[in-house]
Amino acid sequence: NGCQAGTAPTLTDGVLCTNDTCDDINDVVVNTPDSANCDDNNVCTADACDEVVGCTHVSVSPCYAPVPATSRWGEALLVTLLLATAIVTLRRRYPRPTE
Repeated sequence: NGCQAGTAPTLTDGVLCTNDTCDDINDVVVNTPDSANCDDNNVCTADACDEVVGCTHVSVSPCYAPVPATSRWGEALLVTLLLATAIVTLRRRYPRPTE
């Protein structure tokens, strides 16, 4: 029927992870949970949208997070730390003889 007089319906349900829309055909407000709205950028959690409580982030166990060595400096730092660890380990295992 086009625009009607009166107050427009409130679309939001107050839950940040739902996609709030108006279904003009059925004349209802639809609040669809969308887990993509809950991504916390943590590979060790399972992100989900609950239409009542909002975003949840459940720990995934066991979790093996990738090593963040995405730049030349990060790669150099990682190599340096690995070499230092190897040197310390070898010195503890094979100490210098005392004279």
